[in-house]
Amino acid sequence: MESATIRFFGMPELVDHLILNLDRSDISRLMQTSQHLNALYTPAYYHHVSTSFEDPQPNVFSSVESTQALAKNVDRVRYLHIRRLDIVYYINCAITFYDLPSAQQITIIAPERQPALLPPPWLAPPDIQTCSVVPIPPMTFLTKLEVDFAEQDEIENCSHYMPSNRDPKAVLTQVCWIIQSNPRLQDIRLDNVYIKDGRDIRLLVTSISGVRALKRLALEIVYWDASTDSMVSRVRSDLFFACPPTVQSVSLISHQEDLNDRDDFSEEYIQLAPGTLQSWEKCDEGCGLTATIRTAMNRRQEPLLDLKELSLVCSEDDITDHDLLSILQHCPNMTTLGIPTLPAVYNIHNMALKITQYCPKLSDLNNTGFGGRGPQVREVMLWILRLLPEQQVTRIQCTGPLVWDLQGLSSAGSIFRRHSSTLRKIFVTGCRTLDSKAIQAIVVGCGALEQLKVAWAMESNGQRQLCMDLDDAVKFPWVCTKLQELTLAIAIPHHPFHRVAEGVVPYYKRPLLIAFSVEEEQQLKALETLYRQIGSLSGLRWLDLRAEFYDPEGHRSMTRDYRVTSFPAMLSLGCVNTGRPGFLHLFGGLTRLSILEGSISADTEETRVTVGTHEFEWMKQHWPELLCSRGLLDRE
Repeated sequence: MESATIRFFGMPELVDHLILNLDRSDISRLMQTSQHLNALYTPAYYHHVSTSFEDPQPNVFSSVESTQALAKNVDRVRYLHIRRLDIVYYINCAITFYDLPSAQQITIIAPERQPALLPPPWLAPPDIQTCSVVPIPPMTFLTKLEVDFAEQDEIENCSHYMPSNRDPKAVLTQVCWIIQSNPRLQDIRLDNVYIKDGRDIRLLVTSISGVRALKRLALEIVYWDASTDSMVSRVRSDLFFACPPTVQSVSLISHQEDLNDRDDFSEEYIQLAPGTLQSWEKCDEGCGLTATIRTAMNRRQEPLLDLKELSLVCSEDDITDHDLLSILQHCPNMTTLGIPTLPAVYNIHNMALKITQYCPKLSDLNNTGFGGRGPQVREVMLWILRLLPEQQVTRIQCTGPLVWDLQGLSSAGSIFRRHSSTLRKIFVTGCRTLDSKAIQAIVVGCGALEQLKVAWAMESNGQRQLCMDLDDAVKFPWVCTKLQELTLAIAIPHHPFHRVAEGVVPYYKRPLLIAFSVEEEQQLKALETLYRQIGSLSGLRWLDLRAEFYDPEGHRSMTRDYRVTSFPAMLSLGCVNTGRPGFLHLFGGLTRLSILEGSISADTEETRVTVGTHEFEWMKQHWPELLCSRGLLDRE
């Protein structure tokens, strides 16, 4: 008679449910409780094999026993997350498996397993065995592959280190063999892929082109200084057009690095010029690569109808507007676009018009890339918002280190009003056209907004721009009550509180009971309205509120560093007995607040007098999730 445990865990629905809620450590402990559970949960344990830093489990290659266990269960692996050091060892194990007599191979693998691809002639030769190498059949059932080519810190103490770890070309051939051996792959992520010359590019493109079920592709390419500049745009284009029609998401990152300074690379790899074959490499014709490449380079002509997300990240000298448009022509159903930094856009409106014609369903826009000398791409993005159908865009992230103007539009606010009911995220920095009225249009019109950041990328340069005037901020109620993240600068006249008139005593130094002038009462009333409005945003988790004090007569520029000042009476609870104002209590509803930044210095002349132990205790009580508060809690 079966035990209760066997009957209980014999329910497939229960097993499936448990697997979804257990990590590999939990599954491992469960497997050790009985032979029945070991057999039951072994497939789940080997479904995802990871050798990443984040994995709490010991490295699967750290002992002969665990490596042998992997060899017996290699057909169960569907998701492989592996590092450069472990790639080299695994491939050497796979090559060793092919060197075994056929009878021995059969004892390791299941007879029904599909035939694995034999090691191709362009694969780097096996290493001299500096450690114990356990035969492992090649994995051929992967659906997801993540590889990080970066060096690991613990390499010197690694028990399974092998010499080709120092040869990026060898490692690339090993990863490409893994890709070609797994036609079921749907998700590929390769980080820090070192590309030295055209042969590396051809091999990578060839491998990707053979994955006909691919849905998600993310590549980060590190290319060899200026010698490969001419190939960078080509590899991006070749990789894109190598993707099969099934692909849904593509992310291509490329950046330059002087690989001559890398002490973790072999001397041969460093010293040979790009394009020169290393001692172990065969020419393309000699290893059958030419015929394969010729097939792979037959570019796909049909559009990628399933592609929804595309992100291109590169330095601005690596791509032109023509390169970008040639890719976007093949993305008619795309909704999410990460636009790279472009060196120059000579007709911004025409560029935006073509993008909206090629990709009419765009709803999520962000600018990506390295460098910042090309702010025109940010103008293109806002023009895209203007040209897309109304109430379609949900997210816009348009940020960078430079200031810029939006040419051809008298009111930037009209752009956001076109998508007022759909916009959930607006991040815009450096745009001088986004004035106080435009920001007002956002907060009083965009009711679905969850994230809002409108500010300078750097400290203020003394100009009254990218701020919302205090009067505009309190004129109408805000409708963006769903905000979770807010970065906003408020422009406040420096009189009467920030800079008192000559002969006037600051309010916090006046004798009891404090009396206020009409001008002071008016500004206090406006500030209270602002604080009450922000305090009502109960979902806020991140608040970066900046005060920009200015002289309305123009005799004095604005605050140059918002971080060394504070909003009048905002951080104080006040005192009824003395008549000293304080509005901290208005923020008591922000119980989810975890990040507080901006003009919250506790070390100004005002806050040194008005903010004390009582205020800090109040903050701890009402903001229990507060993790970071730069400039405020530091004083405590």
